[in-house]
Amino acid sequence: MSQANAYNRRVRRLFIALMVCSLVGCFGTGCISSDSLPRPVVAIISPPDGAQLEIGRPFDVHVAAAATRGVALLEMRAGDLSTNALASQANTSLSTTFSARLPFTPTQAGQVVLLATAQDASGAISAPASVSVNIVERVALLTVQNQPADAGGSADSPAGACQPDADFVADITIPDNTPIKRKTPFVKTWRVRNSGSCAWQGDVVLVFVRGERMSAPGQAPVAATAPGATVDISVAFVSPDKPGVYTSTWQLRSPQGILFGKSIFAVIQVP
Repeated sequence: MSQANAYNRRVRRLFIALMVCSLVGCFGTGCISSDSLPRPVVAIISPPDGAQLEIGRPFDVHVAAAATRGVALLEMRAGDLSTNALASQANTSLSTTFSARLPFTPTQAGQVVLLATAQDASGAISAPASVSVNIVERVALLTVQNQPADAGGSADSPAGACQPDADFVADITIPDNTPIKRKTPFVKTWRVRNSGSCAWQGDVVLVFVRGERMSAPGQAPVAATAPGATVDISVAFVSPDKPGVYTSTWQLRSPQGILFGKSIFAVIQVP
């Protein structure tokens, strides 16, 4: 009987200790569950909505995501979320922002909806990002049209060389001074017009130039864009963990490493 009583006393002490630890932990953290943290966010950077892809020709779908608990996995599907993933990319570093090029090879003509999702380190999955693309037999190539030497060429450029330029058109997501809670992932998308005479062949990039980087990558790809056309460019961020107004400044860069066009901004308020 004495051994049984001793055993029961040990069990009671262990139970009380677990209850105390639970209460202390709850008071210390405010009983915040992982479910109360924001879900990851994801965006498809390219191809743009309505793009034409060629049957049988491999194509990379560029996806970017942000997550407070770290991005663990990117996946891409076609049609709806119930289908098997066509491609995926794990992020072993679990960084708060992550981008990847997911391969896609069209097999038949018609319209296809591509869906991308992000999963964070806790297993939470983002709402899907989607683009609708048209699969065709053959895609017309985008060619560079050289500008005549007497039509605006500069003294610093070779005769007949085209001139790159860009204008801001609109904030598609996260207008300036949008309030965003601390350590919350978000994707900023700008619409930009190719206002120069050079076609962007997919080798132009958007780069961070100054201000607050907010965990974003140093650069983002820009889809091929003809002169006069517009393109949407997305960058994944995570808001800082201190209150304030934060500005991140970005600009386009040519394949030769030259910055051009007007700067664009992501401006947020952290309460």
